[in-house]
Amino acid sequence: MLFRVSRRYVAFTTSTYDRVDMTILTPKNPSSSQSALNPIINCIPSVYYSSQKTKQIAFSDINSQTFSHVCKEKMSSAHTLGTITRFNSNFSTKKNKITAKRQSARSANFKLTDTAKELLENTAQNRVCVCMSHRLKQDENISIKHNGQNGADGRAYYSNIIQCSSVHTCIVCNNRIMSKRSKEIAQAYDYFTSSLHGFVPMLTLTIPHKAGGSLEKQLELINHAYKRLMDDRIMRQVWQIVGKVGAIKGVEYTHGKNGHHNHIHSLMFLEKSHHDIKLPIARWTTPKRKGMLRLLNEKQEQDYINKGLQAQISYMNFDDFIKFYWFKLCREVGLGTASLENGAVITEGDNVKSYIAKHKSAQEITNSRDKKAKHGNRNQWELLLDYQNGDKHAGVIFKEYAQAFAGGKLLRWSNGLKKLLLIEEIEDEEVQAEDESTESQVIQEITIDVWNIVKHYKLQARLLSAVENDYQNNTDEFSTEIRKMIKKNDKRIEEKFIKMYQHIENLVPPHWFNDHYQDPSIQSVY
Repeated sequence: MLFRVSRRYVAFTTSTYDRVDMTILTPKNPSSSQSALNPIINCIPSVYYSSQKTKQIAFSDINSQTFSHVCKEKMSSAHTLGTITRFNSNFSTKKNKITAKRQSARSANFKLTDTAKELLENTAQNRVCVCMSHRLKQDENISIKHNGQNGADGRAYYSNIIQCSSVHTCIVCNNRIMSKRSKEIAQAYDYFTSSLHGFVPMLTLTIPHKAGGSLEKQLELINHAYKRLMDDRIMRQVWQIVGKVGAIKGVEYTHGKNGHHNHIHSLMFLEKSHHDIKLPIARWTTPKRKGMLRLLNEKQEQDYINKGLQAQISYMNFDDFIKFYWFKLCREVGLGTASLENGAVITEGDNVKSYIAKHKSAQEITNSRDKKAKHGNRNQWELLLDYQNGDKHAGVIFKEYAQAFAGGKLLRWSNGLKKLLLIEEIEDEEVQAEDESTESQVIQEITIDVWNIVKHYKLQARLLSAVENDYQNNTDEFSTEIRKMIKKNDKRIEEKFIKMYQHIENLVPPHWFNDHYQDPSIQSVY
């Protein structure tokens, strides 16, 4: 049986010279036991007692008699304690490792977002600069909530805080939104294949690229080529044959020795299996198009047969036709010569599930930061990481990436597809973390004065981890972190004043000081 001390500590106010006084809020049913106050009182820095403001320190305590009774009950069943302890110890250790790994990944993600803020501060893409930093409602404090789950499922998160929803430049928001989108993809896939008995292959489209090209122009051209692949006159005929219901498109980015590289993944929702499709192909005989391939519709195919020209008809696999047509489109829109064999690749089964799982990974221990690009290329998060480690050119590339992808979405669904597959329409800005949509409790509340210090030292992720650990282990990490932070800030301010006074003293000319106190002509003012 586990007893948890329910604590609501944190309200903070500023006093003279930017010092911060810590006031621990009294819970609804405070304990009158003085012993409960001693641990907190003893660890509060003595500097805070100098303030004239009132300190109100109290929190609920475990009833000592109940605790003693529970201990006796546990001792009465000591013969099974060894086995249970070993099992619980292994299980608890595993959960703690999972929690620690998730917290470490979150800390790294917050650091990447801080790096993005540094790079984009003076650009048009500076929306990320307010993420996880500013209050949503200016008349309310920022609070930390917990989803109430124990172990590896326990999550803490901020409330009343702005989230930028910049999916291409903020990895914190990217993970939150990708988590929601992955569930939508999985739901759509399962419903279409199980209930509607359809087929969902994945079409991967790559393009030729070389160093020095414009990313913005390349992105524009690949999107134009994709639009034609989905909706030009010939392809409408092809998609009608396979019964295309719609598609989900995602553009992914990497950078390597050949410069910027965009590629598209598109989940195709088809009524028929593409393996069963053979497309009738013939060659034009008119002077302008003589020798060029043409796709025959049903009437044209029958006309060839009626005229005894069936020998001129060839039948091409659906996959091969898509490869040929993508090759043709890349040439026509100005992308250059794509690979005929690998420019357009259709996969299904495990490959599709792997793609869905990759999107799902945002909500697990491994997140989108862990997806490594192939062949030595770097995705946007790896560019940020390299910039953190001193690669200034990686920062330049990331800024170009941010400008090209500004305002874009992670995924684009065909019109009407979500409604057909019973998926609710939710904009990126409306997506909440999974824990935020469940019942949760406020664990800590932080005033703006203290929050400014938290932002200064970039401790947002650390405080979330502290609350999770406190909730799970009945520890006091959060208040310890707050005290350490305030003490460090006080020292910084004190050093700042010392440097300022030293600077002022150095500005005073030496001849202003007269130390000839033995000169009888100089009279003391006293």
